[in-house]
Amino acid sequence: MGGRTIDLLVKLLAPTSRTTYPFRASLTSWRRCHGCGHVVRDSLINSNNITTMPWKRGFTSQAAAPLSQKPQQDQMERKVATIAPPLEHPRDISAAIIKLSRKRRTNEALHKYLKALYNNQFPSKDSLYQLAYALYRQKNLTGLYALHDTLISHYKNNTTQQTTNTTAQLSNRRRRSMIYLYTMLLNLISNNTPRTQPLDTQSISRVCSEMAELNLAHYAILYDTLLQLFMKRRDLSSCHELYNVMKQRQIEPTKYTYSIMLKVYGWEKDLNGMTNLLDDMYDRKISPDAGIVGVVVFGLCRLREFDTARQFVNQLFQSSGGDAWLIGIKMRERLLKNIDQFEQKRHKTVRARKLWKRNNEIKKRKLL
Repeated sequence: MGGRTIDLLVKLLAPTSRTTYPFRASLTSWRRCHGCGHVVRDSLINSNNITTMPWKRGFTSQAAAPLSQKPQQDQMERKVATIAPPLEHPRDISAAIIKLSRKRRTNEALHKYLKALYNNQFPSKDSLYQLAYALYRQKNLTGLYALHDTLISHYKNNTTQQTTNTTAQLSNRRRRSMIYLYTMLLNLISNNTPRTQPLDTQSISRVCSEMAELNLAHYAILYDTLLQLFMKRRDLSSCHELYNVMKQRQIEPTKYTYSIMLKVYGWEKDLNGMTNLLDDMYDRKISPDAGIVGVVVFGLCRLREFDTARQFVNQLFQSSGGDAWLIGIKMRERLLKNIDQFEQKRHKTVRARKLWKRNNEIKKRKLL
């Protein structure tokens, strides 16, 4: 071979610098798409920011994210007008409170009520009754206090009569709702106090003084509630004192007042007191009901007058003609059954005492 042939072979086999053209130098590097495999030019993508994160349809990569999103500082500096969500209608708020209260979700119902007050919206009376009753059933004293405080502040701030006297601020409807709430507060204070501990008289006196400021202390329901609390605790002397206060303030007692006081005299085994109360009822033309009949039978059983109690039930049933409001057929059977149970219990206690005395006498004789 000649030298020319050797030079050609060397040029073909030896690696030499590739000739570049001006238009190819301006082209950017290329890569293949991770999804479809087609060639993609990286004209807008910086190769330093490309990550190995697998491609996901519908998501932007970390390299393209700075192009689609603006810096956080620009977003903070830019003032965007926020649109407040529309307020609910008071009818919808009341319906939601009633629904949550019936499901015993009292915390959510109370939050709904407080949020409505914050937005100057007041729920309906029925929704407030349902919420108060649900809190009372769950013994939620804190929630009931919150409902009470917000109602008082709302009634005082939104009054039609601009007077300094707070008694003129409450209408009859609002008075009834507040009395309903105060009675539940008093009962819940008593129920949350254990029987072994004394009654929380400070909280009760605070509630009573607040009722007096709102001109609600002359209603008999307040005294009936307090009488029931003292009678449950067997604080019979306080019951008598409170009943005398009712007489001094000329507050007319109700059937419930007489039934409580009859039970107090029954616990004291005072037959004269029971007859005086029944005479007072007759003078005031207050007709007795089945509850008062049951209390009278209880008093006679406490006095161990079991035969007298049976005669009283039978004669009252005959004279009333089996009136269901006073004493019906089922009421008569239940009272006679209760009298028999009282008598059997009394016989058991008497036998147990006799056996205890006899055993003590035998032990003393053996020791001698």
